[in-house]
Amino acid sequence: MRPLSYVISVAKGSGVYRHIQIGSSATLLDLHQAILSAYEITEVRQPSFMPLKSSHGKQSARYSLNNTKNTIALRDVKLSDTDFAGKSGMVYALAEPRIAFMCRTIRVLEVPTGEPSLIRASGSGYSHQQTLEKFKKALKEKGLPQDILLAMAEITFLPADRQHKITEYHLAATNLYGIVPISLVHDMYCRNQPPISLFSFAMIGVALSSQEDSRIGILDQDGLVLNKGNFHYGTAAYIVEYSVLEGGVFQEILAMQAGKPYYRPSEEELLRYADIHYVEKNTAFLRLRAHLESLGLKPEDAENCVLDIQYSIRFSIFDTQEQYDILEEYGVQPKSLNAAKKISGLLANMSNNTRTHFNCGYTAEEIIHLLPGAPGMFSQKSGSHKIPPPSKPSGSLQSSGHAAINGNIIPFPGPGKAAQKPGRNAPCPCGSGKKFKHCCCRP
Repeated sequence: MRPLSYVISVAKGSGVYRHIQIGSSATLLDLHQAILSAYEITEVRQPSFMPLKSSHGKQSARYSLNNTKNTIALRDVKLSDTDFAGKSGMVYALAEPRIAFMCRTIRVLEVPTGEPSLIRASGSGYSHQQTLEKFKKALKEKGLPQDILLAMAEITFLPADRQHKITEYHLAATNLYGIVPISLVHDMYCRNQPPISLFSFAMIGVALSSQEDSRIGILDQDGLVLNKGNFHYGTAAYIVEYSVLEGGVFQEILAMQAGKPYYRPSEEELLRYADIHYVEKNTAFLRLRAHLESLGLKPEDAENCVLDIQYSIRFSIFDTQEQYDILEEYGVQPKSLNAAKKISGLLANMSNNTRTHFNCGYTAEEIIHLLPGAPGMFSQKSGSHKIPPPSKPSGSLQSSGHAAINGNIIPFPGPGKAAQKPGRNAPCPCGSGKKFKHCCCRP
């Protein structure tokens, strides 16, 4: 029976690949478009396919967008008529951005498929690389000083996988720390990867911060957001998570971090935080989840309830009432004083063992042992001074109402005016009409 579809692996280096299911009667042009979509590549020049192996004594066929003297148009060639129908594969290459992928058929299916679909992915796409190219182009148009020229040359010759790794370090650092000196993150990178200059490292961060829906900002020592218009050598001081920018609490969190060391995990652990939804499911997490299940919550509801509580703890000093509000939303109401004490103890344990921005990535329990006598451990009677949780990034960091986003100094709260967040059941301040807990309260 003639195969009706293929599963094609499109790989770029170790651990970076996409598996695409596509019909055997689809064309190379269809596969080209599916690869761009799978890798989030939007602007390209000169895409081409070429067989991995050539027949002995014969010139290998080459395929490009249009028929030329030496190439066949992608739209005129079905996959079933190429090396994808056999055991070998093809090289898919782009002239801009300069990338090449190894493509091969890993499964032949006797079932039809509609539009090409992405069925498995590993490693991130290349949208950050295109943003970097645009950033460099904008700098060129302004006339470049020597320091930027040197940094651009260094970045230009970085392989795409190393640019991707630097991006992961920026994203992971913001998620774990909230605010962190860029020099510290650069040092962590250079200890684990081939070194790069601090200026180039910061330039990639500034380019990344200009992306739509960016989760990071690069700030100078005074809290000024850096962009392609005001970035120059030596100005970058901090990598900052978008909730700090949108909440206007840079100075407040920085003050709470003062005197505390930064948590320095292994590279493997750090890069888990590049995923904004990553949480550390430690013993405290598992104990609270198990207790909620013992009270009758379904496993999925118990998991989500603990995630909500942990998320709340990460962005506010321990607040018993807020945690009980979350429990009540999931139908958990202690029926006795002993039951309430049990829950309170588990919540305090969660608070003391959750990594927070104001503890520089450490848990409260770790900080109290590192800095004896420092405030950090929380009990059922702890205060409720809060740091606002992040809202969803909308469009880009250039949201109205935040002076820092427009290149000015971040509007910090005045003395004694701690930044406040709305109640979980209050209307979301973003104007969506939804309750805060269903909108900007969660990433």
